[in-house]
Amino acid sequence: MWYVFSEEKINGQSERLLPSKKQKPQQRPRKEKPQQHTFSHPLLASSLKAHSGNVTCLDFSSNGKYLASCADDRTVRIWSTKDFLEREHRCLRANVELDHATLVSFSPDSRAFITWLANGETIRVFKMNKKDDGSVTFIAAPEDFPQRHKAAVINIGIAETGSRASLLSCGPTGNVRGAAARDGVRGVESPRRNQT
Repeated sequence: MWYVFSEEKINGQSERLLPSKKQKPQQRPRKEKPQQHTFSHPLLASSLKAHSGNVTCLDFSSNGKYLASCADDRTVRIWSTKDFLEREHRCLRANVELDHATLVSFSPDSRAFITWLANGETIRVFKMNKKDDGSVTFIAAPEDFPQRHKAAVINIGIAETGSRASLLSCGPTGNVRGAAARDGVRGVESPRRNQT
């Protein structure tokens, strides 16, 4: 409730009246937006803005054409590095259904990327397909690679030799675990159950 004060002149003098109560219309509480950090530096090329949550990991593709970013807003964004000096920055979005990625890593051939899913505690592979018009789409592998650590994973990576690929993960205890993928990362059908 808020008050409106008014003044009334009586015999040429102002006299303060008691506040009159006025009902404030019901409003929904506003969601506070986090403050944008602005800074400048001589080496700063641009700021990339698209995630609505905290960014948890970044990875450049080996060919230098793409930057992948993942955040707790349940998206992985793929940025074209050639647009970094432009005013507008477009990105492609891969949605992570019912979970969020905390780690992302490109395959050595830059045609796929893997993510570590925080709630499901699995590795998911996304294949990047280029359409005839030059645009790129993402297709998630039909099956995720299960967790092989007793604690949270702190890093992931892909090693690819010819048609054989291994997905590696590292836990906080220093253990490195691997899973072999059939036909390389690009053609992942399902994870093999043996440990390498």
